[in-house]
Amino acid sequence: MPVQYKNWMKDAEALLSEWWVGPPLERVASIELHFYGHARGDLDNLMGSVLDAMNGIVLKDDNVNVLPEAHARFTKAKGTDACVSIRITWGEQ
Repeated sequence: MPVQYKNWMKDAEALLSEWWVGPPLERVASIELHFYGHARGDLDNLMGSVLDAMNGIVLKDDNVNVLPEAHARFTKAKGTDACVSIRITWGEQ
């Protein structure tokens, strides 16, 4: 893995750990990811990076038994406005 990706992953995991204080979710109905930033990379790779960072913190895992549905979209934005919005739907399944 490239060093830049490893550093991004550490930062993402640290932010998610601050944001999510409960135990990892055993199952969710769906996740919606909205990426804002430079038009670089592939949407599936962006999704995979965020879901991998969530493993063991927000989600027990990102396999289909835990996460059966995911949606993603991308909006071009200035680098200073780059961010990821995450919306999780969970509850009694």
